Amino acid sequence: GPPTPENPWANPEAKHPFNVFNDLNHESPRTQDWLDRANEYWLTEFNVDGFRFDLSKGFTQGPNDQGYEDVGAWAGPDQERIDLLKRMADEIWSVDENAYIILEHFAAPDEEQELASYKVDQGQPGMMLWNNMNEPYSQAAQGYTEGSGLANTFYENRGLSVPNYITYMESHDEQWLMYRNRANGNSSGDGYDITELETGLERQKLVGSFFFTVPGPRMLWQFGELGYGYGDGGEQCLEGAGDECPSAAPGRTAPKPIRWDYRNPDQSPNRVALYKTWSALINLRQEHDVFTSPETNVRLRVGAETRGRRIELQHASMDAVVVGNFGVEPRDVSADFPSAGTWHDFFTGEAVQIEEKERNTAIPMAPGEFHIYTSAPVDTPEAGLVAYDAVAPPPSAPTSLEAAGDLDAGTADLSWAASTASDVTGYQVYRGTAAAFDTTGARIATVGPETTSYTDSTISQGTAKYYRVVARDNDGMRSAASAAARVLLRPSTVPVSASRSFGEGSAKSDYRLVALPGQVSRGVGSTLDGEAGEAWQVYWDDGSDEDYLQKFDGSSTFDFAPGRGFWAISESDWGVEDEFEPVSLSEDAGRQVAVVSLRQGWNIIANPLGIDVPWSRVENANDGSLQPLWRFDGSFRQTDTFASAREGEAFYFHNQEGRARLKIPYETGTQEQENTTASVQTETLLALTARGPEGAESTVRVGTSPSAKDGVGAEDVIAPPSQFESLSLRVRTEDEDASRRARSLTRSLQAPSGDEGTVHEVSLRAAPDTPVQLSVENMQAAGEAVRLVNRQTGASHNLRRTTSVELSPSEGERKWALLSGSEAFVEAEQSEIQPESLVLRPNYPNPFREQTTIEYTLPEADDVRIEVYDLLGRRVQTLVDGRRESGLHRATWNGRNSGGTTAASGLYIVRLQAGGTTRSQKATLVR
Repeated sequence: GPPTPENPWANPEAKHPFNVFNDLNHESPRTQDWLDRANEYWLTEFNVDGFRFDLSKGFTQGPNDQGYEDVGAWAGPDQERIDLLKRMADEIWSVDENAYIILEHFAAPDEEQELASYKVDQGQPGMMLWNNMNEPYSQAAQGYTEGSGLANTFYENRGLSVPNYITYMESHDEQWLMYRNRANGNSSGDGYDITELETGLERQKLVGSFFFTVPGPRMLWQFGELGYGYGDGGEQCLEGAGDECPSAAPGRTAPKPIRWDYRNPDQSPNRVALYKTWSALINLRQEHDVFTSPETNVRLRVGAETRGRRIELQHASMDAVVVGNFGVEPRDVSADFPSAGTWHDFFTGEAVQIEEKERNTAIPMAPGEFHIYTSAPVDTPEAGLVAYDAVAPPPSAPTSLEAAGDLDAGTADLSWAASTASDVTGYQVYRGTAAAFDTTGARIATVGPETTSYTDSTISQGTAKYYRVVARDNDGMRSAASAAARVLLRPSTVPVSASRSFGEGSAKSDYRLVALPGQVSRGVGSTLDGEAGEAWQVYWDDGSDEDYLQKFDGSSTFDFAPGRGFWAISESDWGVEDEFEPVSLSEDAGRQVAVVSLRQGWNIIANPLGIDVPWSRVENANDGSLQPLWRFDGSFRQTDTFASAREGEAFYFHNQEGRARLKIPYETGTQEQENTTASVQTETLLALTARGPEGAESTVRVGTSPSAKDGVGAEDVIAPPSQFESLSLRVRTEDEDASRRARSLTRSLQAPSGDEGTVHEVSLRAAPDTPVQLSVENMQAAGEAVRLVNRQTGASHNLRRTTSVELSPSEGERKWALLSGSEAFVEAEQSEIQPESLVLRPNYPNPFREQTTIEYTLPEADDVRIEVYDLLGRRVQTLVDGRRESGLHRATWNGRNSGGTTAASGLYIVRLQAGGTTRSQKATLVR
């Protein structure tokens, strides 16, 4: 049970809320005698250097008989506690005047100041107190600003006048910094990630440089110098330290796995490098008074409001400056050197010359980069411990850069104002393709310190070039780059020789798309001969779902403008010979681009530039997600080139993404760029092509893709309008989320499903009774069975047996179902197709020797009778006699009569009767 009231050492009830086991009464002479004898025994028998007292605020009986029930009051000033600790200290120092007394106190600042300075003026060491800086250093190591101020790492900032705060980043009560680095470290979009092991260990070097260089005692917790924390299974997470640890993590006071392999340079080279870095920092601290002396003047710029932090140390022996970038992005950090002259980078040993005007100039630093500069040479540790070369403030940048291009000479002339720095050794000239281009490479020239001009004779026409100039000083430092200057060698006018012919000017396929380039503003009517509506006609597509072709009305809508095109037809050829002012260009992602306004859906567009542009470059300039470009010459065809309108051509383009503008890059040359939007290559899709008279041609492609969506998706190719085509083949979809004009496709992809095939609805438009040849390609992309089934008649074509079919549509448009998949799937889908009339198809094979198949379709369920007759009208065989459901059916004749005897060679009649209608076909039997 608890101690009794007669106990001469312990209280029956604890006098404060944090007591562990029995609470000692330090006012009792018996307790004081026992404590003093125990301390003396350890000092004399074992020669310990001193003591660290846990929970030292417990050296009190409190303000009354109940002691302290309030934790806040317990941490407040307590003179009784102060007196008891001073009494104990006097007894310890009477045995060993240099013995350490360390208190885990965390009490009021005035109380801690009184204890820390006790008898220091009499030559005694005073008492030291714990200074917990785990949270600020942890936040700073992780790259976060909140709670990361490091000002209290210096004892004076916590109110002590003597260096008796033992500052620590980790302890047995606090989480290891490396665990938090690995678990929660910050990162940037440029790939800098503190959760990665190597980067997390580099951050420990950074915080170490801002820990070991500050005067006042420092405590290093076990294995922190090797980056202990995290572990493969989280077993190095410290349970109870405020973090959510994995189940494998031990409790706060439980044994922790000892990782001696962290000391092995072959297994853990980055951890050994951290060990050596902290060793070097401790050696630097121990060997130079500026890092330990109470006489050192310390100035800190280490607040949470800045990620570029600085420590300035001034001492009679020498001065030091510590600077570091605690962010996760590159930034400029000002070292604010206390004086001009030579400063020495500790980790490289290199000397940098700091001029008076450079003292406050910022130094460019990578994330996690840090430097320690000393005003006198110091011993340098082994090379390679940190990844950064010595740096000094760079010289000021050149200004007023100007560039002028000469198209005829093919040159760019540059001039600039010199840097104001006096130690410039030369200028470096850089060239790029965007105003903000990187100047770490692509240098085209280096000139001397007195030269402020340069002529670039390697520039080519048609591509904008940007120039920047950098100054370099005698420390090898580079200035910031000057503002960029642009040169674009480009003709001052766009010569136009546009012409279009319209055949006889009477058929709808004689229409053509027309446009003009440059900064044009001219009525389309002024470029055509004769009267509108008689000699010629022009239409504008307003993008509507219906009635979208607007007839010429003489308004400004029918004025040629940059990027605008029209449908036109004329009895005579159309032509324009002229020169126009070029359209203006703007910079976009390192490109010079012209801009064409767009609306949602279909647009007639033209290239206003004086050069042809590969459509792949247009796609790249617009983030690579465009529908194809279509040209028209009686039929629509995809084109890879957005030809300049200088020859009078316009194009159709479907704005599926609802862009407000189309960016057209001004790039000369023939180098092609990969089309980034093609998620499915066309050669992997089943292709169906219709060919008509006079070269008319139309193709659709179908298939499946894991990224495809139901209905119309970005993977599909929307077909241009077919009003002016003599022949068009399209895939149809009833996607109600798509506009009516976006439901007709030339490429249709479906997502793979649990079914064993796909069905694509296809429509064919051609002049009635015009022969059309249908051919199929890329059969390897289709299923084992591929059939084209007429939706009106139920007639089918087995495309696995023949890849070319000749059709003569009796109507202007025919609807087909393209079935692909397993035999069972195609059979089932075909049986579901409801024909519009009774049809008896020609038997196959025909002529035949052993057996032939007869296909027929029923528009609805009915009684069916199929019979075979010879030419004398005698019935030879009855093949079908009974009721059948609507759809496609098949019957076979084995060439025998009703008695089973083989029929003679010759011509026979197959007759179908259903619903009061009769159909007949001829069949030839050959023996």
